[in-house]
Amino acid sequence: MTFNVEKFKQLDLQLRTKNIPVTDPDIAACFDIPVETPPEKGKGKKGRKTKPPVPVWTVRNLTGPELARVNAAVEASQNMGALVGAIMGGGAREKAEAIKETLGLGDQTPADLVRRYNMLELASVSPKIDKPTAVLLALNKAKFFYHLTNEITMLTGDGNCPGKQIASGETPG
Repeated sequence: MTFNVEKFKQLDLQLRTKNIPVTDPDIAACFDIPVETPPEKGKGKKGRKTKPPVPVWTVRNLTGPELARVNAAVEASQNMGALVGAIMGGGAREKAEAIKETLGLGDQTPADLVRRYNMLELASVSPKIDKPTAVLLALNKAKFFYHLTNEITMLTGDGNCPGKQIASGETPG
């Protein structure tokens, strides 16, 4: 059995995404969800109680180059941490350490955590977040942070998914 390179080149592969329900009430409260007024107070059309909408956090897989950048971020964070320490000098050691920790660059920040900060920054589709927000999420809601980054890891392992098929041959006119 041979691999057909031309057929592979014709595939319309697209990023794989997943909507993660946000069940943590503190995080869910940060989403702007349109509130609909039910026909009767607390009841739906057929007399059933209505549930409030659950917000979702959309993540996607990482591409090969993005995964390489995430893996390289560990070394870069160590270098950046040293740079911040050198800039701040000996007299402001506590301030330098606080800045490094806030940015996820501290000497005590495990490599896996630095990797996950960068992973979430790149693969969070909605909401789109930056690294300081990823750090805050890890500090304050570690379970949800790890859930998101584990899902990104699974999506990355699955790779891109086929989009619409590209027709072979000429289009009838």
